[in-house]
Amino acid sequence: MTRSVRDIIRDLLNDDTRRAPASAPTVSPDTVTAKAPVEAMSDDVRQAERLAFEQCKRTVTKWWPGYWLYVEAVLSAAATLKLANIPASISLFAYAPSGAGKNTIFKMFDWELERLVIWRDKFTLAALQSAHEATDPKTLNDRAMFRRVKHKLFVTPELALLFRGRSDELERRFSELAQLLDGEGRIVDSGTHGALGEKGDFTTVWVGGTTPFHLTTWNTMAALGTRLLFFRIEKSSYVDDELFAQALKECKSAVSTFLDVLIPEGSARTASWPSMDDATKHRLRQYAALMALGHGKRQNLQGDPEPEFPTPNHFRSRLGYLVRGRALVYGRDSVTEDDLTMARWITLSSMPLQRGPVLLELFEGTREITAIAARTGLSINTVSDTIETLKKLKVVDELGTGALDRAGKPPMRYGISDAALVAML
Repeated sequence: MTRSVRDIIRDLLNDDTRRAPASAPTVSPDTVTAKAPVEAMSDDVRQAERLAFEQCKRTVTKWWPGYWLYVEAVLSAAATLKLANIPASISLFAYAPSGAGKNTIFKMFDWELERLVIWRDKFTLAALQSAHEATDPKTLNDRAMFRRVKHKLFVTPELALLFRGRSDELERRFSELAQLLDGEGRIVDSGTHGALGEKGDFTTVWVGGTTPFHLTTWNTMAALGTRLLFFRIEKSSYVDDELFAQALKECKSAVSTFLDVLIPEGSARTASWPSMDDATKHRLRQYAALMALGHGKRQNLQGDPEPEFPTPNHFRSRLGYLVRGRALVYGRDSVTEDDLTMARWITLSSMPLQRGPVLLELFEGTREITAIAARTGLSINTVSDTIETLKKLKVVDELGTGALDRAGKPPMRYGISDAALVAML
């Protein structure tokens, strides 16, 4: 499905449904020649990227505006495949109730773009590296999933069963997945074949969807490292049945065209990292610290032992990769404040239950339960219960009472514990 820059520009300029805005600069496909200087070709590629991106955004928001933020985040994750020396894989899972439209989003990432996208409707841990005794070692190595997804966007639309099971099953499952997400390959030893697999750079970008799961699952994931990132999505506007197929076809074409030109063949792990200033790095450290605090747990919330928190390092690194990927998606060589909006939402989404929205509001200065409820859309009871849990985890402190409310009572004000936040930083 790979096309030349000339083909992409011609398609984008000649199709009325794909025309760039009048204010956008234009380039004629006839100006692109096979013998053009490297500098000129680079300009053409950048021009094709911008045209393709504007068309991609315009098409998705035309049909499903509510899905754009996650589509943009997946594109940002995919863009990290260009960055040189990324030492780990990235996962970014859509987290939403059944019927929210997760599958519609994933179908926009066309499985026919085989050089970039590998699609699996079902995924089992055995596929990472099978040791089936009736199959020869070379075939087993060639079929290993960790090898097939190298430097590709790995799409698995339905992962709900992955996050369900007994605690011991979940622990075994997530420890296996940690190897895939570390991106270093995999070597196993079987009695029949001996050593199978390989170590090296086998990084990938993995996206999938799941319905909400229990606190036990969150706790097990955190205990094995914060490698799994989530993105809460909500159901977008309804597209009439008679228009759905056409809408999906247009979105799939626009998304695939942008990916095709953004990540040309042979460009994996070759690009320089977009720069990031100290203030942005500090904000990402703060977000990662909040995520770690949100994963705090105690065996007995009424007393000892002391709360346990995961390290924020895996999460912080991956947030940094993602915001740099977003900079590439928008054609920039530096990360800006705008990229942090995505990082904030991923942070909010990657904490259990409703701890994310509450902690982010407290971090940003909202102090009273009623105000947090109004800003997040959560019920007052949900916010109150969440704050009580976070108090027992020593993550949130009472700051004293505020001005009298309508009932003539001074509401309690809350804030994140300075000691807890500093410890995570």
